[in-house]
Amino acid sequence: MPGRQLPSSRQELHRLSAAVPLPQRGDLARGLRPSWPDGHSRRDGPAPPHRRATGGTSDPMAGREPGAGTVPVCRAVQRARNLPAASARSAEEEHAMTPPRVCHLIHHLRVGGAETLLAELLPALAQAGFDVAAVCLDERGPLFDALRDRGIPGYCIGRKPGLDPAAVWRLARLLRRLRVDVLNTHSFSAGFWGRIAALLARTPRVVTTVHTVAGWSQPLKQRLGNRLLRPWTDRIVAVSESVRRSLLAQGTPGGLVQVIHNGIRGERLRRAADPAKERKRLGLPPEGPLIGMIGRCSPEKGGADWIRAVALLARARVDARGVLVGDGPERAAWQALAAAEGVAERICFVGEQADIVPWLAVFSVLVCPSLQESFGLAALEAQAAGVPVVATRVDGFLETLHDGEDALLVEANSPASLAEAIRALLWSEELVCALTAAGRRNAARFSIERAAEQYAALYRELLTAGERR
Repeated sequence: MPGRQLPSSRQELHRLSAAVPLPQRGDLARGLRPSWPDGHSRRDGPAPPHRRATGGTSDPMAGREPGAGTVPVCRAVQRARNLPAASARSAEEEHAMTPPRVCHLIHHLRVGGAETLLAELLPALAQAGFDVAAVCLDERGPLFDALRDRGIPGYCIGRKPGLDPAAVWRLARLLRRLRVDVLNTHSFSAGFWGRIAALLARTPRVVTTVHTVAGWSQPLKQRLGNRLLRPWTDRIVAVSESVRRSLLAQGTPGGLVQVIHNGIRGERLRRAADPAKERKRLGLPPEGPLIGMIGRCSPEKGGADWIRAVALLARARVDARGVLVGDGPERAAWQALAAAEGVAERICFVGEQADIVPWLAVFSVLVCPSLQESFGLAALEAQAAGVPVVATRVDGFLETLHDGEDALLVEANSPASLAEAIRALLWSEELVCALTAAGRRNAARFSIERAAEQYAALYRELLTAGERR
């Protein structure tokens, strides 16, 4: 008995068009969603302008891959509209004609350096023509919602603490269902489990971005894990030369490592703000210098030295207060230190903040007292906002800042040096003007657009290359 004849691509187009109306030109740019036969949309929000019409969900997942019934019918229709009527193309050919799909995997999207980079990088990559998505391995965070608001779909695997093989399988199924071309991981846990999931899903290319200097309190299991998975890694991106050097020192092949500096969105940081109104809204004193610090409350960030510097200024009768934006394991210890130094009422711990722009608007000086720093994103954000910066003379800052030109650099582990530099800025308006003008020019060198261009070039290079090296 003869087999059933397959319909031609024109017939298939007619069949699909009868079930799902074709999106009109400009519908996606206006945020209009395709209508489905059952009278509702399978998307909860407006279609992001950079994505094709699709029936797949852009809603975050809590520990599971997209459910059944999310076959991308509208994408098939959109592809068919652009094909010649007599053309019959395979699914692989159709997939090759679409923008590359890049998925970024990170442990969470709470506020931090790597997380902030991701929140700015993905929209920039979308503008560059990539089909992007964010995946949180453990939990979401405020920047997860910020990405969704900017049209970037997000998913959450919901990994449990400790060993969770089921989470790896969920991630692998998600990568297969989304047909990811490039998986870009961030942080060790996401890099380790993400590369295993990519192997299971047969994801074509894997990139891992390293945000910290290798060897800084790095457990042996992390070093062994990175070495074990190195053969299945197409490229390792170091966010600075200091990170690259640390990777090479651990035996990573030089040809595998590429430096792409982090980037900032300058126009967001340069927006006008009334410091007096912001102080009132944030519950801060209406007058007096504010000495800011932005960063995780962890030992390498040097918060204890910053507290002691504020205490030294208080003893010298400098009427200044400290504001620390951030949270972490050392917060309670630092609060106890502030009390021991007699400056508990002079230092405000405001916790994690999704938007640092209002805080930068009220800071007189931003202090970055790190004992070790791989890049120093907060310092560049402060420069873009016109805030003078005092930082320590460690690798990351030596690479991005210039002592005496756009910032003041002092020795690490020296509260007295920090206090002296802060006092110099509080007493010299001329010095502040010179540093902030040069700081804005320096920050402009590290735009998120430049970072996105370099990541885009890397993805295109890998997707057109042959076998893994």
